[in-house]
Amino acid sequence: MTNNKDYSFYIAFLASMRTYLSISNELLDDIMIKYSLPTEVMHKLRSSVLCHFQLNRMCNLLEYIISPQRPESVQSFESFDPLNILTEMSTAFSNTVSGYIPLTTNCYSKLRRPVPIQVNKAKFELVFLNVFYCSLVSADNSRSKDTKLTFYITENKDSFVFHLRDNCRTINSQIIERVFSDLPVSTALDNTIDSVIALSLEAALKAACELEGSIAYKPLKSGNRYDISLPKSVSGKPSLAKSISLYTPTYSYYDQIFADILLEKHINKNLNGADTP
Repeated sequence: MTNNKDYSFYIAFLASMRTYLSISNELLDDIMIKYSLPTEVMHKLRSSVLCHFQLNRMCNLLEYIISPQRPESVQSFESFDPLNILTEMSTAFSNTVSGYIPLTTNCYSKLRRPVPIQVNKAKFELVFLNVFYCSLVSADNSRSKDTKLTFYITENKDSFVFHLRDNCRTINSQIIERVFSDLPVSTALDNTIDSVIALSLEAALKAACELEGSIAYKPLKSGNRYDISLPKSVSGKPSLAKSISLYTPTYSYYDQIFADILLEKHINKNLNGADTP
């Protein structure tokens, strides 16, 4: 967003949205804590909470995308074993969604030797969880077979390359064309799901760039492939004299990013009058 007036308008709009969402969420929490309600009503209130998660996520995505890039301080970087952080992230992802999406995951490394990667954890999660989301939301749940995601790591001279391969429906080519060519997305897509996928990819791409990396996409015969390249050493930042950290998932990110997929199940159960597990 290059126009300062437009930028100020969107920031004010998003701030108002967040205020109303916060008030509404506090009221819902108050109702759920203070009142003894029938199970069916509690399920419906839970669906409302998930709606809030998704709306808050949309606000966060829009604010992040339109905000100017900010350089990260060296203190914000941590050292991780690449396979450990990818394995733990894929496990947390699977645990978050496997209860309502038939899912199998596989994770492995093709690295010649274990070398730590230095990253900002929050940005790293922003990249990968939004790419995971794009795969999952493209899953064809009408099929009898599970959604399958494969994660693996390779390397070249300067970068670690994290690969994600899925067996989901191919992403709309319009999304790929516009996101990866910096064309405006908002006016090009009529489908709501496509718009959310586009915003998610835009956020992932921006976060990867801020980590001095990149994302490449390739359609497969029966799925999608994303290649996320991140540098082995970050320019202008000395090697960190820190021990390797064990990755601990930021669970609030997982809950928020995948809320609309869980929400779809809640709504279908409520409409059909069935019990929600």
